[in-house]
Amino acid sequence: MTSSAPDEEYTSAASLPGAIIDEKYRVEAIIGRGGVGLVVVATHLAMSQRVAIKMIRDDVPMQRELLDRFHREARAASMIRSEHVARVLDVGRLPTGRPYIVMEYLEGEDLEHAIARGPLPFTTAVDLSLQACEALAEAHRAGIIHRDLKPANLFLTRRSDGAPLVKVLDFGISKIQPLTADRAGRSVETTSIMGSPGYMAPEQMKSTRDVDARADVWSLGTVLYEMLVGTPAFGGSNMIEILNAIAECNPVPVSQRQASVPRAFDAVMSRCLTKEPEHRFASIADMAVALQPFASPAGAGLAERAVRISREPLPAYEEPAFSALRSEPRPSTLTVVTPGRRKLPRSRTVAAVVGSVCGLLAILAIVAVRAPPPPLPDSFVTAAAVPASPSAASVAPLPSASGWVVLGSASAASTRPPAPSPVPHMTPPRAVVARPPRRPATTTPGASPAPDSPFGDRK
Repeated sequence: MTSSAPDEEYTSAASLPGAIIDEKYRVEAIIGRGGVGLVVVATHLAMSQRVAIKMIRDDVPMQRELLDRFHREARAASMIRSEHVARVLDVGRLPTGRPYIVMEYLEGEDLEHAIARGPLPFTTAVDLSLQACEALAEAHRAGIIHRDLKPANLFLTRRSDGAPLVKVLDFGISKIQPLTADRAGRSVETTSIMGSPGYMAPEQMKSTRDVDARADVWSLGTVLYEMLVGTPAFGGSNMIEILNAIAECNPVPVSQRQASVPRAFDAVMSRCLTKEPEHRFASIADMAVALQPFASPAGAGLAERAVRISREPLPAYEEPAFSALRSEPRPSTLTVVTPGRRKLPRSRTVAAVVGSVCGLLAILAIVAVRAPPPPLPDSFVTAAAVPASPSAASVAPLPSASGWVVLGSASAASTRPPAPSPVPHMTPPRAVVARPPRRPATTTPGASPAPDSPFGDRK
C-alpha cells in the first residue's frame, strides 16, 4: 500500500522478489514490515496492475486472533466505499495456509513521516483531518469503529490533479457493531486492550469492547494536535507514563505552541480531547462541522459531505467472499523464480500444449479429406450386379428410352443382397448389357448415308 525503501530481510517465501502468488501476482519488493506482517508490492500478471499484498510473516505463529484480524480488516474495508479508504481488491491463502489481502497500491507517505519533518500548515492540517472525517463518517454509519487512528494509519497521497488525498488504513482491530453484525457476521468482542497507547481514548484503555464512535473522535483529535505541533499530545518515556498522562493531564493549548493557530481553535481541540465521552463531540460529523470555519474554501465542502453521509440511510450490503480467510486453506500455488529467469504460470503452459495438439489434429484432418479414395478390389460386388434370387435373373428385359435393354429389375437393385457365400475363388456374376439389333441402312436420293448412331433413328 505504501512506497518506501525495500527491506532486504525476507521472512516469507511469498515475499521473495519474483515469487508468483496464485499464478496471478508477481512480487517485486517488500515495502513495509510490522510486528506480525509485511507488505509487498506486486504486479497482476494479466492486467499489468501494481498492487500491495499484505501477509503474515512466516516466523510468526498462526493464531485464531490473527486470522480474525485479517478477516475483519478485509470485510471492514469492503463495507466502506469512500475514496478516503484503501480499497481491498482480492483475498486468498498461501500454500502454507497463511492469508493475504490484495489492496490498491498507493504512492506517497504516511502522516508519521510527514510530521517527522516538522508541523504542517494550519489550514492543510485541518483539511486533511476533514478528509479523514468523511471516511470515518461512512465507517460509523456502517457500525464500524476504527479504534486505531494514528499518523501511521493515515496515508497521504495525491489525486491526478496534484491535490492531497488522505487514505485511512488498517481496520485490523476495528469494532463492527451489531448494527451490521446481523447482516455481515458476528460483532467483535474482546476484553484485551488493543490500539496505540498514545492515541487511545481513556475509555478504550479500560475496555476495548465498550467503545463507540466518540473514541475515534478522541484519536483523530490527537492526530490533528500532532500535525499542528509536531509532537504527540500526550507524551512520556514509556507506556506507563503515556497512559498516566492520558488519564490525568490535559495537553497544552495549540495556540500557545503555534502562533499561527487562532485561539478559537483551542475550544475545538479541548472538546475533542475531553476525558468524559459524554462531553466530547457526539459524532465525527459534529467534529467536522466544528472544523469547517478553519478550513480552506476547498475543504469546507468536506464537512458538508461528512454530515450528509452520516444522515443517509445505510446502503444494502452483501457479504463478499472473504470467508476464505477464516476457513480451511484451499489449494493454492506459489512459484519462486530465481532472479534473471522468468517462469510462465502453469495455466499458460497447459494452454500452449493444448493449442499445439489442436493444431496438429486440424492438419491431419485436412490431409485426410484431400487424399484420393483407394481403388475398389475386383471382388467388390454391388447391389445391382447380384440378383436377389434365382427368379430375379429370369425377369423379362425392360426396354429403355434410349433403346438399350438392361437385364435385371429395379426391385432387384433396391433389394439388399444376401451375404456372399463363403465359397472361395467364386467369381461373382456381372450385369449383362444387350445391344439392340442393327437396322438396315436406307438411303434417300441426293443424300449421303448417315453414320451409325447408338441412339437409333430419331425421325
